[in-house]
Amino acid sequence: MADTIKATLTPATIDAQPGVPVDIVVAIHNTGPTVEQYDLAIEGLPREWYTLPDTSIGLFPNDREVARVAIRPAHETGMGAGTHPFTVTVIARANPVERTEASGALRVAAAAALDVQLRPSRATGRRARYTVQLRNRGNAAIDVDVDAYDSEEGCDFAFKPPLAQLKPGQRATVEMRVRPLRSRFVGPEHSFDFQVTVQPSVGEARPLQGLFIYKPRFRSWRPFTRLVSLLVFWRSSSSRGRASLRDFCPPRRPSMLRPTSRWITSSLGRRTPMPSQRRWVRAPR
Repeated sequence: MADTIKATLTPATIDAQPGVPVDIVVAIHNTGPTVEQYDLAIEGLPREWYTLPDTSIGLFPNDREVARVAIRPAHETGMGAGTHPFTVTVIARANPVERTEASGALRVAAAAALDVQLRPSRATGRRARYTVQLRNRGNAAIDVDVDAYDSEEGCDFAFKPPLAQLKPGQRATVEMRVRPLRSRFVGPEHSFDFQVTVQPSVGEARPLQGLFIYKPRFRSWRPFTRLVSLLVFWRSSSSRGRASLRDFCPPRRPSMLRPTSRWITSSLGRRTPMPSQRRWVRAPR
């Protein structure tokens, strides 16, 4: 630290909100014997958080001057809420070795900046699946609780995960499944208007509107009645066909068969049958 330069900060501790600029006053005193030009530098804070004077500060010996530095904490940075110490350095332009430092602290309040989206906003089916997309644009880690309800209280909502944890700048997706409490096999479509409530641990709740159109498997009983009618018609037709076939082709009566044979008359007048020539003939009725 040079003996020819003195610097003080006012105030030394600064309370700031993200996105809201505040000014600090740097008082510089030239205690040396020569005229000097001074430049300012800040260490400990992100460069996008502060704005330095555009020109250098010229002082005669034993002269004093103040410089204003604008500090504006940003939402989306690697540094979150809390206390951040910093140092303001006053450097002599003619001799950069001649410099002095003044320490300060910046206390940044926690601020919520949460982006939420429901994708898709409308779905049709016996069940539906949605996603709640989250993005933490704030400067503090937050826990996000997601809940939903419909005005008719006719749906069941399930979330995975039920609680999301987001660091500053982080994104997350919560899966939401919707099903009706009373499912129907046959019937018309029914619409359920529902609202998703996204509640962060810091900040206000964010509502999202959605629509679930429940569609049963069949709209009416007409396909079933047609099928039953077709089955009845087919059965009656097959029964009539079998009856007409019986009328057209009467059953055959059992036949009485008796064996006959040819007879051979010998020279002596005897008749003997020939077994090899036997055959079956129909008996007379």
